Amino acid sequence: MHAELAHGLGIHLGHGAVELPMRRAGLRGLPGVRRPRLKHQTPTAADLVDRDFTRSAPDQLWVTDITEHPTRKGKVYCCVVLDVYARRVVGWSIDSTQTAAPATNALGMAIQNRQPPPGTLPHSDHVVQYTPWAFTERAKASGLVASMGSIGDCYDTQSMIITVGVVPVA
Repeated sequence: MHAELAHGLGIHLGHGAVELPMRRAGLRGLPGVRRPRLKHQTPTAADLVDRDFTRSAPDQLWVTDITEHPTRKGKVYCCVVLDVYARRVVGWSIDSTQTAAPATNALGMAIQNRQPPPGTLPHSDHVVQYTPWAFTERAKASGLVASMGSIGDCYDTQSMIITVGVVPVA
């Protein structure tokens, strides 16, 4: 309908201006082609947290995430490791590349700063920075047990951010 009005009759309207009269008349447009979303099929690490972001002592659970920040010189990526109990940053890293390096460096700083006991859970989501061999091996070598949220679930990270009390920078 929108295409017929625009191209056939030369009447240019917004999609909303066409949608309402069509809905009232009981008309529906043709569905678009749906493409399947690609996602990891095999988890790198199990979800050992199951959205329970509360702990009774420090260094039991760390959560980590990476954010992109635009600057005048280009983008930088900031990776932060937070202790859930203390709600403090225990490790961080900034890099100009979106690779495993900032995630691994932030985890290394957290390990060096806190000397965590074996069994500490560093929890992250399934993104390209946390799934490589370097990140998981760094965790294993220090006695940490890697945990990753469920695959394709954006709400796991959002629950973590809301519970821990960190407001993401827009």
